[in-house]
Amino acid sequence: MQLLPESDKGVALAAGAFTLLLFVLGVGIVSATSPSGVGRLELAGFAVGFSLFMAIYFLSMSADRILKGDDKEQ
Repeated sequence: MQLLPESDKGVALAAGAFTLLLFVLGVGIVSATSPSGVGRLELAGFAVGFSLFMAIYFLSMSADRILKGDDKEQ
């Protein structure tokens, strides 16, 4: 069983999974410690913001792959 990813894509996916874990953990902590909990509006704001962050993360990963592919062809 391989514990550490060897490729750039594997590292990026592991970082994305770790970020997702931290987001879920953070929402859980906020909902547990906030006196009123996390309402639908707050949760929707968190989810939209996090989704935008992850979309930009994966778009930049794709752009990096495209740019590295262009370098290999030259």
